Amino acid sequence: LVSCRKEAVAPLPPPTVRTAAVEHLASARELRMSGTIAAERSTALSFAVPGTVDQVLVDVGQSVKRGQVVAKLTPTSFEHALGIALSQAERAQDVVNRLEPMHARKTIPDVKWVEAQTALTAARHAVEIARKNRDDVVLCAPESGVIARRGIEPGATVAPGIPAFELVQTR
Repeated sequence: LVSCRKEAVAPLPPPTVRTAAVEHLASARELRMSGTIAAERSTALSFAVPGTVDQVLVDVGQSVKRGQVVAKLTPTSFEHALGIALSQAERAQDVVNRLEPMHARKTIPDVKWVEAQTALTAARHAVEIARKNRDDVVLCAPESGVIARRGIEPGATVAPGIPAFELVQTR
């Protein structure tokens, strides 16, 4: 019968709260810790054209933004190749311009006219390829991230597709 009897339960006392004034401590300690960061995704960055490294603009551990230039090759030979392609395109255009009145009067064979037009088309494509190669001497980050590895130095010769940097995302 005793166990069924209800007794009044005393309420708990309110918790004690201590306060302290905020103060600046001049003797803050620096903590150094080691660890491993696992990349969410890793991207190998490489040049699309061969060449000599002119500038390396980032280092390991540096954060980069999408589109940021990370390295450049010496552009001289690619600029000369573009100049040659532009000259050939101008020459092919001149041939077409000279043959056009003759073609309209049917005083040249059709095969000669087709050859001139084909040469002009090929020369225009050569200009686009040379322009792309000239632009490919600049290596940009395809997305934002952190440079985890650097495999090139100024003066080094690089080949297409050989990783120059490793870019990681570590969200």
